[in-house]
Amino acid sequence: MSNDDIASRILGFTGFLAHAAERVEHAALGLGWLDAHGRPTADGRALIEALYTQETTRSVYRMAN
Repeated sequence: MSNDDIASRILGFTGFLAHAAERVEHAALGLGWLDAHGRPTADGRALIEALYTQETTRSVYRMAN
C-alpha cells in the first residue's frame, strides 16, 4: 500500500475520532499518525495494519478490504 493510500485511510479513521471543529489532518498529526508533511508515521502504519488484520469486528469501525 502506498504512503498516499495509508495517509488517506488514517484520515478516514481520524474523522471518526476528531472533534467536529477540528481538522482531521491536525488531529492525525496530534495523535502521531501523520508527520508534519502528511506522511504516515510508524504509529500510523501500525494503526492501519491493526485495522486491516482484525479477524472479528467488535468495534464501531473496521477497514473495508
